[in-house]
Amino acid sequence: MPHQGWGAWDGSYPAAAPKPGVVPLRPLSVGEILDGAVSAMRTHWRTMFGLSAVVVTVAQVIQVLVTWALLRDADLSVLENTALPLEQILDPLVRTTTAAGVGVVVTWLAQLVLTGVLTMVVSRAVLGWSIRLKEALSATVPRLPALFGLTLLVGLICGGAVILGAAIPTVPLLALRAPEALVVLLAVLGGLAGLLAGIYLYVTFALGVPALMLEQQPIRTALRRSHRLVRGSWWRVFGILALAWIITVVISYLVQVPFTLLASPSILLNPSETTQLPTDLVSLTLLAIGGIIAGTIAYPFSAGVGVLLYVDQRIRREALDLDLARAAGAAGTPAAPQAHIDAPAVPPSVPPHSGDTTPPPPVPPAAP
Repeated sequence: MPHQGWGAWDGSYPAAAPKPGVVPLRPLSVGEILDGAVSAMRTHWRTMFGLSAVVVTVAQVIQVLVTWALLRDADLSVLENTALPLEQILDPLVRTTTAAGVGVVVTWLAQLVLTGVLTMVVSRAVLGWSIRLKEALSATVPRLPALFGLTLLVGLICGGAVILGAAIPTVPLLALRAPEALVVLLAVLGGLAGLLAGIYLYVTFALGVPALMLEQQPIRTALRRSHRLVRGSWWRVFGILALAWIITVVISYLVQVPFTLLASPSILLNPSETTQLPTDLVSLTLLAIGGIIAGTIAYPFSAGVGVLLYVDQRIRREALDLDLARAAGAAGTPAAPQAHIDAPAVPPSVPPHSGDTTPPPPVPPAAP
């Protein structure tokens, strides 16, 4: 079947595929995607770890200061007493909720910036090119508003699926004053169905960020590109993303456990008790140090898996490896068909670190 944008492809690959960068230019196995993400971190450790450490540190400092300012004189013990009237628990409840909300927003913004920049770095690593931090930032900053909009839209879509799943079966019953047990049961079942729908939509749109950053696509087009790339491979994409998530969670947990024990051992013993949350500056700083180390490792790995999964899906569907091999100048690679390039993945004014002033784009977009 012809592959859009790069002509026909017979599905065959040479036994020894060219490997100019962190992965061979052919369909990738799960292990090669994970190993490629680690190789990108190891090869470009100054840029990836340095940027991640700076951004995560700024985010953690903001969270520590906000949390300390809001909770240092708050009596959180009242939150455990459900018999107290609302006015007595309202102030600590608002403070706790505000601190948590600020933490979520700051973490999300930090992850947003890192994902954009690291996507550009890993896309160059696929071709064996280096890229300076200044170059990666100059290529990323103009796309940040679109990246912000895309991630917000995907979050609203997935979250909305969960809310609708719980609301659709329960709202009519509430209007009819149905038994409370039936309403709760249908709310739980509907919420689970909505959660499954949200997971399905999240995986479907998971490749939207690389499409938006590397193909310079608008938000709607990037989401449609992700849908087309994931279609028919949903379970494979889901499995790789889930495995990468498990790895990052385990690594983050192992890194943060020592700092959590130093800050407040009771958090691990009783994580649900609000009164055990540390509010002094020393404990919050220890938790922040653990978060900085964990984030510095986890974010580059997660971004690397996302980019390599996107490249792998395009190789499988569009024979992108031919254009990548030609762009990298791999020896012995057959001439690729003419690619339809709507916009460069990296602005022409940003040359690769090797000194070539007119590089082909690392990941050219497909034809409309």
